[in-house]
Amino acid sequence: MGKLMHDFNCTDAEDMYFELLAEKTRYLKENPKGVNEMCKVMEDLRNESYAEGREEQAKITAFRMGKKGRSPEEIAELIDFDVETVKKWLQTTEE
Repeated sequence: MGKLMHDFNCTDAEDMYFELLAEKTRYLKENPKGVNEMCKVMEDLRNESYAEGREEQAKITAFRMGKKGRSPEEIAELIDFDVETVKKWLQTTEE
């Protein structure tokens, strides 16, 4: 188990104990196709994380604006989300 954990924390394939992990690491870090794959995966993860964070912040903002009497239409325009989504968020927070 310790050797496996070592390999998961390794940045250099030459230092790994398990050849299968070392091969995949070499591919993803040293082969141009592997590097491109890894870059695409990391970019997708970053974009997904950003979108989730943006939506969560928009929900919080919508709820606060709704408590201050702003209409769903006005909130939707200000936070750049569609009105139906804002209405759904506001109904969910009221329940």
